[in-house]
Amino acid sequence: MSIISETIFEIKKNGIISGIKWGSRLLATSLIQPTADILDSYFPFIFIRGEKLKEAFEENGTIYTYGDPYYLNIDGNEEETKTAPDYITSKSGRRKVDQPFVGILHEVHIVGDYPIPIKGRSIIQEAVVSTSHLVLHLGYSLSRLLTGQYSGRKEVDTGVLLFNKWNSGYYHWTTETLTRLISIKKYIEHTNTNLKLIVGPNLTRFQEDTLSLLGFANDQIIRYNVSSMKVNRLIVPSNRRGFDPGDPAPVDYRYLRHQMREIVDVESEGHSSRVYISRQDAPTRQVTNEKEVITMLKSYGFELVTLSENNVQENIRIFSKADVVVAPHGAGLTDIIYSNSLSVIELLKEDDCSAAYYTLSKSLSHDYYSLLCDSDGKNLSVDVAKLEKLVNEVI
Repeated sequence: MSIISETIFEIKKNGIISGIKWGSRLLATSLIQPTADILDSYFPFIFIRGEKLKEAFEENGTIYTYGDPYYLNIDGNEEETKTAPDYITSKSGRRKVDQPFVGILHEVHIVGDYPIPIKGRSIIQEAVVSTSHLVLHLGYSLSRLLTGQYSGRKEVDTGVLLFNKWNSGYYHWTTETLTRLISIKKYIEHTNTNLKLIVGPNLTRFQEDTLSLLGFANDQIIRYNVSSMKVNRLIVPSNRRGFDPGDPAPVDYRYLRHQMREIVDVESEGHSSRVYISRQDAPTRQVTNEKEVITMLKSYGFELVTLSENNVQENIRIFSKADVVVAPHGAGLTDIIYSNSLSVIELLKEDDCSAAYYTLSKSLSHDYYSLLCDSDGKNLSVDVAKLEKLVNEVI
């Protein structure tokens, strides 16, 4: 479904104001990656990242490396990929994952309501994950600046930036933020450094829960609720990207799984090994014929779960027990990180174009299957007979 047709659908369903807001959001989102690609292609000199970041750490003597580089093969077998769209299968292949490193940049200025970290005349890309994140931050910050809104200034001695526009969402928080804490925890152990975690102004429940589970106390957290912050020593972990700037390396996922499963009592009873994740609590990608889907899945022993009703610990327990998970594309699939050996069936809108959970599944050696579903505005309708056939093949 195109931006225009989806906007028209939203206007008919919820009115013109809602439709215009939704269409504007879709249009703005569609421009982020092309803008980032232009910056990466024609203006790479404005960024501190990759080898340039590593050289800066080596020059100031703060670099710390651990682990080794390696190659990662992402390949689904014929049964897994026969129903997958091209944008998913195109992610298959062999990728190099670089050795991780972490270090300190001195006298860093962070500006904008969504942080843009600057050292001298360069932007520290890896501190906010990717160029597309920076484009988003620039857009939001400029719109606030043009309206004359300014939120004050803070200064921090030593800190690591763990805030970006997208990481209030569970997938981005887990894969882009928690995984970066691996380097930070190792750096703290190696250097005995005291630091602050620079987070967003309003932490969600799952953000607070996960930071607490990983051993970070409230007095180690500082809120970025200003328009400007000076950080005397900014600790920056490198991004280990096996595919694109949004895909951390599988070693990071496995470390996170190990850490969380050690902390949470995953041996407790009470959940099925077959799970269906509902999105009826979400604004998009709800299954419009979910009653029929649930009726069919329950006949195969599936448990219906709405993840937002649980805390992080309970969801880790659910996924640690699961052998098969069926879910519409969405953040609920993030917790496949905490499963040992899993078959994932992802329900995709026909106009979806994200391979995030394919690469996540294969990075963790899970089996992955997808089912293309008809679009119904912002939602999707599942062919129950096709899903039942796929379930029978998987189980």
